[in-house]
Amino acid sequence: MNKKIRLISLPEKTKIPNLALMKLSAWHKQQGDHVSIDEPEPDLVYISSPFSSAKGNDRSMLFPDAEIEYGGYGFNDKKLPDEIEHIMPDYSIFNTHYSMGYTTRGCIRSCPFCIVPKMEGSIKKHSHPDEFWNKDHDTIMFLDNNWLALPKWFDEISKWVLDQDLTLMEHGMDIRLVTEKNIDRIRALRIKPYYKFAYDSSEMSYIIIEKLQLLQDHGFNLKQEVSFYVYLNSDQEFDNALHRCKLLKEHGTNAYLMFNIAEKRTHRVKLLQRWANRRWHYWACDFEDYVDSYRKYKG
Repeated sequence: MNKKIRLISLPEKTKIPNLALMKLSAWHKQQGDHVSIDEPEPDLVYISSPFSSAKGNDRSMLFPDAEIEYGGYGFNDKKLPDEIEHIMPDYSIFNTHYSMGYTTRGCIRSCPFCIVPKMEGSIKKHSHPDEFWNKDHDTIMFLDNNWLALPKWFDEISKWVLDQDLTLMEHGMDIRLVTEKNIDRIRALRIKPYYKFAYDSSEMSYIIIEKLQLLQDHGFNLKQEVSFYVYLNSDQEFDNALHRCKLLKEHGTNAYLMFNIAEKRTHRVKLLQRWANRRWHYWACDFEDYVDSYRKYKG
């Protein structure tokens, strides 16, 4: 008997569609099941989230007659079976107009705020993008955590992207691994909306300055094409994050402040995000001037 399947992605408003649910949708449709994000009387409900804030979000009372399956790092460490993990995702379920997937899993770093090394281990090949590229799409998103950490695989996959003439939405690269050997290939890729890198701690500052010069020497427009994720774990690290944002601005490139989703944002964290993440504010004035203007505006 065919099943009625409901898919729930948490949080419900997110910029990136839930890849695991798209794969589950594709597999169930192959079995003849009906899959929907709004099925009113499901037999089976999949609830998935990558965020720890989803824990405790019990939906079982809404579907008393359905089997409930929770997954994603926000809930547990369940992994999809290989026949589902390596299936072509069902992009229609979330009306997704670009392809997406992982070419690698894991990471060589052990950042204290990141769950990836614990859940996935060190870097390893995962899949060739041929596996998840829908040929009707001219854009592809790589969700890799540290794509540059496998140089030969990066060479192969980046050449494939260029050969297919695809626009690439890249999840973020490790600036420490950008070298004279790979920078021209990185430059050749049509990455939108920006070339994104991470600046996670002030200990990286000297490397950031060195690599910014390397990028500039190879034709990158630092202001127009490059952005750095500045991670802020808690309000206690506010001054450190502000220093990193200012250093990036002084060297002619962009900051994007990312805050620990498990922590409550203080007022000054909110202001720093508004200043750094809105380029017209970031480039128009210093943070202190922005705060003064904000206070005068609010009275």
